Amino acid sequence: MYWSVPPLWQDATVVVMGSGPSLNAEDAAAVKHLPRIVTNATYRMAPDADVIYGSDCEFWIHDAYKDVAQCGGLKVTTERMPGIRPNTPPFVKVLRNGGPIGYSDDPGEIRTGASSGYAAVHLAALGGAKRILLLGLDMTGGHWHGPHPSGLGNPGPSLHSRWIKFFNGLADALGRRKVEVLNCSPVSALDCFQKVRLCDAL
Repeated sequence: MYWSVPPLWQDATVVVMGSGPSLNAEDAAAVKHLPRIVTNATYRMAPDADVIYGSDCEFWIHDAYKDVAQCGGLKVTTERMPGIRPNTPPFVKVLRNGGPIGYSDDPGEIRTGASSGYAAVHLAALGGAKRILLLGLDMTGGHWHGPHPSGLGNPGPSLHSRWIKFFNGLADALGRRKVEVLNCSPVSALDCFQKVRLCDAL
């Protein structure tokens, strides 16, 4: 059975925290009062986040991250391919995969953008957010926590370039829906959203 995103954050500001190298504990603490969606191992920067999202089904069963089950927020993923459910623990909610491109208004479907960061932004908008602040969606370098262990992917420049192209389409779709997205990462290569300092966005 698939999950549908309820209106968790109707007209609210939601923070999406990716795993890029710019993410730091000071910024994580500054947004602690806001609803937060974190991707993959970034739950260790914000274990009390509202949602932990990871597209890679191996993340949810990897020994290195088995403590994710102890976090209190929702745990969410997307089927690996349309119609193929991932092998994830029962505590992980699964959304249908609508493909990598664009945006779907169906609360049971995510467009993935081939990255957890893209899917997390889509998830925030499906949950009713009208303003989304991005942290750690750098599209450059590695992760703030260092490389993932063996069995999980670590992105390089070619993958970052692909993700950025997908994000351009998401930015257009969210703009038409009057969802404001502000990129608060000081080093982000993602330029389809307005860049601002976090202190100015809060």
